[in-house]
Amino acid sequence: MNGTNATNTMNTLRFTRAALIITLAATLFTTLFTGLAAASPAPSVASATASAAAPPTGINVPDYRMFNQPLPMIIRSAIREANGRIDKIAFDPATYRVFISGTREGAVFVLDLATHKTPHIIQNLPEPRDLIWQAKASRLIVACGGDGTLRTFKPQTLDGMQANPAYAPELTVQLSGEATDLSLEPAGERVWVAHARSISCVDLTKGEQVARIALQGRPDGLVYVQTPAGPRVFANVPKPDAKPDTSPESAKSIIIVIDPATNTIVDRWSLSNARGNSAINADNTGTRLFVVARDPALLIVLDTLTGREIARVPIVADADGVEFSAKFNRLYIPGGGNGGQVSVVQRTLASAQANPAAKVAQTEEAKPETDQPETTKSDTNRDTNPNITTVAAERYELIHTETTNAGARTAVLSESERLLLVAAPALGVDPTFIYVYLVGPE
Repeated sequence: MNGTNATNTMNTLRFTRAALIITLAATLFTTLFTGLAAASPAPSVASATASAAAPPTGINVPDYRMFNQPLPMIIRSAIREANGRIDKIAFDPATYRVFISGTREGAVFVLDLATHKTPHIIQNLPEPRDLIWQAKASRLIVACGGDGTLRTFKPQTLDGMQANPAYAPELTVQLSGEATDLSLEPAGERVWVAHARSISCVDLTKGEQVARIALQGRPDGLVYVQTPAGPRVFANVPKPDAKPDTSPESAKSIIIVIDPATNTIVDRWSLSNARGNSAINADNTGTRLFVVARDPALLIVLDTLTGREIARVPIVADADGVEFSAKFNRLYIPGGGNGGQVSVVQRTLASAQANPAAKVAQTEEAKPETDQPETTKSDTNRDTNPNITTVAAERYELIHTETTNAGARTAVLSESERLLLVAAPALGVDPTFIYVYLVGPE
């Protein structure tokens, strides 16, 4: 072999080796940053359950330990058909579909997170507001503010394809006034609805309104809770009717407590130094009530039996939701203020109080004899850090603030999938986005 041929051969070997290295590097990069599709096919609607055995094909949920932050975003998906206000969202963990209420468009948009497409839009809805996906019954429940109706929809096959169903009307129940908020009982047969100046119960098996409780003001958020004393429905009334004596008490925002067994109001609790309660939820033990106030922006924790204030923590402004993770003892509060944020609040319980329900008997005995107990000034022992509140062995701390987008005021938590979904409305040239975050720790 002469010198020229030897040189050409060496150059060819070097080029081949370099090409092989580049190819291997590209393959490794693709594997690490785009993920591998799940091997199992997407579950059909007929077999949908509260949680899929594995995410549908096209969804890659990474290990939480890969990230060095409390709330890593793993998916961002745009809904270009939605351009107006978003009131609430719901999530089907079996199919990874998100339901978005487009109030201005009069529609509920169905977003498939696996394909980032909108395979179906439920149209001709008068101002859809709150949404609930009832997994056990494969049913979407919608509160419509425009005509005061509660409507339900069931998935139907589209062109014979169960993987991309349409959603057909099932029930329509007429209520009075503007239907705004929903809370489903655990059994799934009855749903409570905030509308006009009332709270009503709708039996989904009968398709009719079975109870109505009149309020002295317009409700803004409600939650059905199984407390140690029995079931209760808690409802925010941020601007109650003024009392005739125009006392300072008449200007306070209140929480109405309803006994669903008798359909009567059993308590009224006033919030101390806080107004505009806009969202409400409870913990898994039924002993703690989480209330979001806007003036000032606070998370307020109450005892569900007495209304006693347990804690208050500063949070993001303009919040309209509060989600609680029983697995991680964390609260997630989405707000549209400060350019859009999610406040992450950690609850820490000492081992002696791992279950707050353990002390309810003692708390109930100490309850004052009154028909309308008021929430008094905070009994908490405050830390020097204003973001931390501690009472006895129970501690609440703002541990993280995640930036989202302006106006992102609503969210839904899927405990089974360990996902927090936040909706951000269209702003300027940006479309409506659904941000999907992985919740932890591991």
